Amino acid sequence: MTRAALQSWTVKLVAGIVFLNGLLAIMIPLAHRMPERIETIITPVGFEDFARSLDLFLGFVLMYVSIQLWQRKLVAWWIATVIAWLLVAVSLLRPTTDITAIGPLLAGIVLLLCRPYFNARSESRSIKQGLLVLGLSVLLTLGYGVAGFYFMGERNFGVSLSLGEAFQRTINAYLLIGNPDLLPYTHQARWFLDSLFFLGAASLGYGLYSLFRPLDYRYRTLPHDRQLAQDLIADYSRTSEDFFKLWPRDKSYYFDTSYQAVIAYAVESGIALCLGDPVGRDAVIPDLLREFKQFCQTHGWTTNFIYTTDNYLPAYESIGLSVIKIGEDAVIDVPNFAGKTSNDKHFRNINNRFTKAGYNTDWYAPPHSATLLREITEISRAWRRDAGRREWGFLAGSFNTAYMQQCRLFVLRDEAGRARAFTNEIPASASGETSIDLMRYVPDSPSNLMDFLFLKLLIDLNDRGVATFNLGLAPLSGLGEGETRFEEKLLHLIYRINQPFLSFRGLRQFKTKFEPQWQPRYVVYEGVPTRLARIALALARVSRVK
Repeated sequence: MTRAALQSWTVKLVAGIVFLNGLLAIMIPLAHRMPERIETIITPVGFEDFARSLDLFLGFVLMYVSIQLWQRKLVAWWIATVIAWLLVAVSLLRPTTDITAIGPLLAGIVLLLCRPYFNARSESRSIKQGLLVLGLSVLLTLGYGVAGFYFMGERNFGVSLSLGEAFQRTINAYLLIGNPDLLPYTHQARWFLDSLFFLGAASLGYGLYSLFRPLDYRYRTLPHDRQLAQDLIADYSRTSEDFFKLWPRDKSYYFDTSYQAVIAYAVESGIALCLGDPVGRDAVIPDLLREFKQFCQTHGWTTNFIYTTDNYLPAYESIGLSVIKIGEDAVIDVPNFAGKTSNDKHFRNINNRFTKAGYNTDWYAPPHSATLLREITEISRAWRRDAGRREWGFLAGSFNTAYMQQCRLFVLRDEAGRARAFTNEIPASASGETSIDLMRYVPDSPSNLMDFLFLKLLIDLNDRGVATFNLGLAPLSGLGEGETRFEEKLLHLIYRINQPFLSFRGLRQFKTKFEPQWQPRYVVYEGVPTRLARIALALARVSRVK
């Protein structure tokens, strides 16, 4: 068993022990025989009544906290440890001490021994806000209860209550001890008791929720960090898609201790979304992944890598992450396409058709003229209006003139010289692979317009000596073939069922015409497969351009 797996099972064991202790604390008051009441000056009620209610209350809190312990929350460890030893003290102070102290004692010892495994911090601002709201809500509940018992006394409960008695009745209700000798005579009295209970439960629930919120992610990247990431990507990148680690500028960077490798990430809804594989020296990548996972755990985030290759799959799995294939990239051998594929019947017909119609293409290197930017802006707006499309980021660039000024533009014009379609080339990776990002065209363009654009684009790239071109991902492509895992077979089944509604199959067919080599792409995630839905939602939120 790996170290990561051992830590994971230890954390689950501790969480399970705490959960069982919470359940035990709830069951004890139901099974424990009530001795004669022993009045004390410490509480306004009998000690045994108070102890039983405290057991019940702390039991529910322990069961909730055990869920947070599963996520290695440091605040949860402190709360569970304090409650465990408090339950031990309450058991020992009972007039008849029994074995009920053994469970909390075991939990307290295990929690102390396993303290290093619980280091996920919670949002400090949220904790302060939660404690403030909790304190105010408790005061509000007490004030509400005292006023209600005092003013509603004789008419609704059949007895007149002083302020002191009203306060004691409110404390009894808030601690779940209740007031069995106080019978509600009216519907309003019954409603008041119910509202007092729900008000107290709501204030406590919100306070507990606030204690365990993950740290807020605030995007900030120092110019020095961005330059370091850019240098590493220039030296070590294996795929053209690594360009999107630098653009859009919506990612933070995590480096190994020697600054020889980097991870580009953003956080949404407590989920750290890393774009692609780490980039840097292969020798430091395993240590970087371990450090980054620990970094995420400390902040209360789950670790996920989106759109990875198969280069580091063993390293991901060694730190307890799961891997699922999400599709395949179409990587074109440019010389092979220019010398062979471009001469087949399909592309010959397309080339003859558009060439005779007067269509031609041009490359434009930045900086671009205002006229050219206006032309492609109009194309982009028309393309978006056509089907209500919107801009997305994170995994790709979104259209704006600042972005276009960084890229070479490939523009297709008709016989009248009007721009009908365009795409932007992204910088080549260290391996020499290049790609494009945006592909936009005027909606009323003739069919196969984009086939002609890519035909001319690839021939021009071949003339420039480019070896490989990445045509992008075919989602869910290649799943369900051979001996695959259950999760991949499930995605393949979804793909087959939804073929009439999704364009994935058509996208694969479009790219197959270019005779690419299909290279697998994966999502690497932490937790159970059902978490993939949360990852997809977080990715949609972080990719949405405001």
